[in-house]
Amino acid sequence: MRKLLPAMITVSALLAGCASNGTAPGQATSQVLHRATGSWDGTPYLDYPEGRPVLSLVKVSIPAHTTLGWHCHQALNLGYLAEGTLEVETRDGKRTSLVAGQTLAELHGEVHRGHTTGQPATVMVFHASNEDLAFSTPEAECPPAVR
Repeated sequence: MRKLLPAMITVSALLAGCASNGTAPGQATSQVLHRATGSWDGTPYLDYPEGRPVLSLVKVSIPAHTTLGWHCHQALNLGYLAEGTLEVETRDGKRTSLVAGQTLAELHGEVHRGHTTGQPATVMVFHASNEDLAFSTPEAECPPAVR
């Protein structure tokens, strides 16, 4: 996955070279919605998982009045809340809330869960992983250092 960062930088440079923030009709524009070197609670990301890189974009639909199970992420991921509201909490009580249009750099290796209130939520999640890691790991299967 260490090769992923140069590839992402190259793609970003190409987009920046092709795009303009000008207002002329027909010009492409780009906007960084979220760039993170750590998760939403301030914990820095230390490294990528070893192995062949796999990039995924996953649409997660969460019904209203739903609490997800406790889980962890062993790969880095970033979410964009396309609709609804979502609260994320950790076992030790840290919390953050999102409304549609906001982004979130997910926790890496820390058990947490999300829940919705009176409306459903749709989250677009970008994962930078490898072929062996699941998008989400149930708490009972998280590495011991995480639990």
